[in-house]
Amino acid sequence: MDGHGDTLAIGEDVSWEAIRGEACRVKQFTPYVRIVAGKPEGNRGSLPYASLLVECPALQTPASMPVTNKDDFRNLWEVFRQRGVGDDEEVLVFYEPFYSSGLLRPLSALKPRLYIYICPNGQLDTLRGCSRAHASTQLRPIAAWQPKE
Repeated sequence: MDGHGDTLAIGEDVSWEAIRGEACRVKQFTPYVRIVAGKPEGNRGSLPYASLLVECPALQTPASMPVTNKDDFRNLWEVFRQRGVGDDEEVLVFYEPFYSSGLLRPLSALKPRLYIYICPNGQLDTLRGCSRAHASTQLRPIAAWQPKE
């Protein structure tokens, strides 16, 4: 468990594989650095760039998701600090590693992994049990940020 009380820590208490391709609703964005002139700035030491408090149907309790990729962090900064999220909107993220198997899998940690969507409230409820690939046919995003490959 992490510092959010009864919250699981993804990557520690639960594996990343457990949420791979699953829609997660972002309840809170906590940056540990800030963006200045388009680049993350601040002394983060061994901390991730940020953490997300998420609820995910694949898990039974809220979870803390570390944001360790610079491009993922920039996208989330844009969503929460520049654009903002309306009262009638929710942010959904899908974790999809760039390389999921084979010899290139270790390089996946260097690549952005989060697909980020701003959707009308309640969108997560319509996607329960859907993979990102299947959800794309049902997803009604207002805005989207996807990893550059």
